[in-house]
Amino acid sequence: MIKVCLRRNAIKALSRIDDALLCAFAAEAIDKTYCSDYLKGAYFLIGSGTAGKLAVRLAAECLSRGIKARLFFSDSSSEAAEFARAMGIKAEDLADFQPDGGVIFDCLSPDKYVKKAQKSLVNAAKKVNSASGTVISVTVPFGLDPDSGEPAAVAVEADVTLCFAAATPGLFLGKGLNYSGKTGVAGDADVKVLGFVTDENKAALPPRKRATHKGDYGKIAVIGGSDTMPGAPLMAYQSAVAASLSGAGLVRLCVGEDEKCAYKSRVLEQTLFFLPEKDGYISFDKQKLSEIMAFADVIAIGPGMGNNPFLPEIIGFLCKNYAKTLVLDADALNAVAKNPSVTSDHVCRLILTPHVGEFARLAPEIKPYDVKKIKAFAKLTDCVLALKSACTIITDGRSVFFNPSGTPALAKGGSGDVLCGVIAALAAVNDPLDAAVKGCYRFGAAAEKAVSIADEAALLARDVIQSIKNN
Repeated sequence: MIKVCLRRNAIKALSRIDDALLCAFAAEAIDKTYCSDYLKGAYFLIGSGTAGKLAVRLAAECLSRGIKARLFFSDSSSEAAEFARAMGIKAEDLADFQPDGGVIFDCLSPDKYVKKAQKSLVNAAKKVNSASGTVISVTVPFGLDPDSGEPAAVAVEADVTLCFAAATPGLFLGKGLNYSGKTGVAGDADVKVLGFVTDENKAALPPRKRATHKGDYGKIAVIGGSDTMPGAPLMAYQSAVAASLSGAGLVRLCVGEDEKCAYKSRVLEQTLFFLPEKDGYISFDKQKLSEIMAFADVIAIGPGMGNNPFLPEIIGFLCKNYAKTLVLDADALNAVAKNPSVTSDHVCRLILTPHVGEFARLAPEIKPYDVKKIKAFAKLTDCVLALKSACTIITDGRSVFFNPSGTPALAKGGSGDVLCGVIAALAAVNDPLDAAVKGCYRFGAAAEKAVSIADEAALLARDVIQSIKNN
């Protein structure tokens, strides 16, 4: 997995490396990024940052392989420029750079991010964005805040971002994915790790044993729905079914009794459980909730429940009386935001799955890219938090994972309900953190497969469910 660290820690690691590590980084980096555009030459645009050391070594590696390399410096008296001249490489002026295809290495970013950069650097970045060929940003695209993912007015739009030892969170968070392209890491060094980027190995599921039965894979109850939004819990339910090959053995959909007709005609392999309703909302019933708790290894609650006035009481009862895994999603999160005490002193293993808007209601003082405070929130509330966005942050207050899998097609109603079901299914056979990490990655990967054969704008949540089934 790719390590993630804050920019200041990445700079510390860079400042300590010796020439042997630089050479090893350069060789690995060119191997990983090699493409036909290298045949047209490599052009290095170098600012005042520590990345200049990497740039010179990368250029030397190119030259050793017979690849034409030219270096353009914003400061011809810099340490990196002196390093280049000592190696017999000509140091040219940044203003003289004219894009002409090939591979362009953006090494313009300073060690400390500034939103308003020198005009010469901004002009160079504009040239990069208008050029043909492959753009590789070294450590971070120029103009992108490496920790938050906030872009300046002009930022380099890279095809690849090449990092030494670890990536910075801003490559994935905020608007970072619009600028960083594909992130790769080469080289190794001691670095203070903030978290890890989830990959397919981390998200892998073990094969089922030959001698097994449905009871080995847990029982899930999905509570949700209302008169106005009956479809949302069905999406979560179907997602849990789709994930049952490696998750839930039994699924029970728990909905309002007034929706019997809507569900009886649609549910096949799974079971239904009906709850009392009042004014179109599922109402609190201690006996019915106790029956659900007795059945389920995992309870997911929230999809499609709307502004249910009984929801805080229902959540509070589950939190204080259910000793297994409880997943709070959608409207359950909004109920907690209005009534934070309902999850206090919970005895269950708690998973929260808010998108950034829901998290803003849960913790209005925390910005969605402030990983340290997000981690502290999970620790304080004793939960596993999956903060959903283009890159989802997953943490239990101790470990942090970044999940960039997915597609813009998921920015559509129903997507979160499906993910809720995937996580609930996996939580039946994994600890809560692993369930969230694996669930987010696999859900995103399924969406990527679905959109590869369907129009991005037309993709529906049900298409992702089908992709999970076909995976």
